[in-house]
Amino acid sequence: MTKKNAETPVTTVETLEAKQAVMRAAQRAYGQFSQQDVDRIFRAAATTPTPRPCCAPR
Repeated sequence: MTKKNAETPVTTVETLEAKQAVMRAAQRAYGQFSQQDVDRIFRAAATTPTPRPCCAPR
């Protein structure tokens, strides 16, 4: 799913059904990960520093 699709509001039944299909496919894909894989992925995401915007106070 692209960022544009993620931000598209659901205004019709057809849009809802399309988004549900994408979410179900993602759920099936994520369901293939072991708990150890999930832990490793989230630990890496949580400990990776995020860059600061150029104008953010330090």
